Amino acid sequence: MKKNKLASKLKKRLSAVQVLALGFIVLIFVGGTLLSLPIFSRSGNATPFIDALFTAVSAVCVTGLTTLNTALHWNAYGQLVIMILIEIGGLGFMTMPVILYFFYDEK
Repeated sequence: MKKNKLASKLKKRLSAVQVLALGFIVLIFVGGTLLSLPIFSRSGNATPFIDALFTAVSAVCVTGLTTLNTALHWNAYGQLVIMILIEIGGLGFMTMPVILYFFYDEK
């Protein structure tokens, strides 16, 4: 029951735009953190966080800017993370909340 109370209090405090912005920021930081891990680079070395964060922001915003060559720096797993960020940012992140809004708004 505590989770329900916390969720309802958080819902009352944050507007829909704030929740959307918070989700956007969380998605960017999760993507940046994942891309900075050594397992996602071809060389096996950690990527500087600022480069990984810039790439994640660019992927979620679907601008296509990078500081590193995507094909040469990241391995298939890193490229998959970037592709998922592009898909969520471009289609799912704005489309899904709108669809859910229409389903849950009908009272």
